[in-house]
Amino acid sequence: MLFWIKIKFLPKDADPFKVEVKNFMPECEEGEARRLLIQALDWAKEHAPVSEKKIIDFKPIQITDRSEKNFPPCIKKILEGISDGKKRALFSLINFLRSIGVEKDELEKIIYLWNDKNKPPLQRGYIQAQISWALRHKPTFPPNCKEFYQGIGVCFPEGFCYSVRNPINFIIKKNFQLEKKKSPKKSSEQIQAS
Repeated sequence: MLFWIKIKFLPKDADPFKVEVKNFMPECEEGEARRLLIQALDWAKEHAPVSEKKIIDFKPIQITDRSEKNFPPCIKKILEGISDGKKRALFSLINFLRSIGVEKDELEKIIYLWNDKNKPPLQRGYIQAQISWALRHKPTFPPNCKEFYQGIGVCFPEGFCYSVRNPINFIIKKNFQLEKKKSPKKSSEQIQAS
């Protein structure tokens, strides 16, 4: 059901001196806004959804052989020195080395040797700042393969590269394979005896 209300408006009704201004601001007390904010924060704290977020403590991966020969091809290529993408490569190297449990002194030694091979090298202060920042925070895995390493021109897949997404996975698989080769195969007689 529609109601049509016809309002008569005449130009004389538009006189600004006839307008009555109403007070729309209520009377307020001192500290009223503060109390209202505290009440809102208390209410939000009481009614916030309970999240059961588990914080996983990062532990470096246990790698038995951390020698450069077991590194993925992209990391090996970076360690040869590069001319473009040095800052991204530094980020990747620091995260890779920290993820496999390389200690601070060895990490710095590897990074500074790598930087000497770069043309032109990164400034020493920049490298110190990056290492310092990384050591103050929890380690993270290096960036995933393909796009990141292709972007800095060091992606040359070989072996495990086709079945992994991250350089860490490469070194894990490589070490697993090496451990498997080192451990003597048990004969059927040894298996039955145990």
